[in-house]
Amino acid sequence: RVDDYDEERNVPGTDGTSRMSVHLKYGEVHPRQLLADLAGRRSAGAATYRKELAWREFYADVLWHQPRTAR
Repeated sequence: RVDDYDEERNVPGTDGTSRMSVHLKYGEVHPRQLLADLAGRRSAGAATYRKELAWREFYADVLWHQPRTAR
């Protein structure tokens, strides 16, 4: 499923999201754990997943340090 993430994540008719957002938000899983799980995968979907995870963490950090950026 992660191997098709790059193609399916933005298609409304498919179940292409990771569904990990809530687990990341509440600290049930750490982003480093997801990266470790993806370490052996070289597909385009895995690469996209890693990039999306990095952007998520980047913007969470920006929002934490600069709360005014939310508006």
